[in-house]
Amino acid sequence: VGFTVSKRVGNAVMRNKIKRRLRAAAAIIMNEGGFLDMDYVFVARKFICSIKWDVLLDVVRSSVAFLNKKSQKCKN
Repeated sequence: VGFTVSKRVGNAVMRNKIKRRLRAAAAIIMNEGGFLDMDYVFVARKFICSIKWDVLLDVVRSSVAFLNKKSQKCKN
C-alpha cells in the first residue's frame, strides 16, 4: 500500500495527519479484503482531513472493493 499527499493538500502538519488517517484506515480494510498480489496507491485529497472516521473507512472500503472487481475482470 502506498500513499501520496501533495503540497496542494496543505502544510506538513495537515499532510502528516492525512497520511496517518489513511494508513490506519488501509490497515483495517486490507485485513478485511485486500489482495496480496496487488499494489494499492491512495492519492489523498484535502477533505480526508475533515471527514468522519466511519465515512473514511467506507470510502476506502468501497475503493478497494471496486479495484478488486476490476482486477478480477482483467484476469479473466
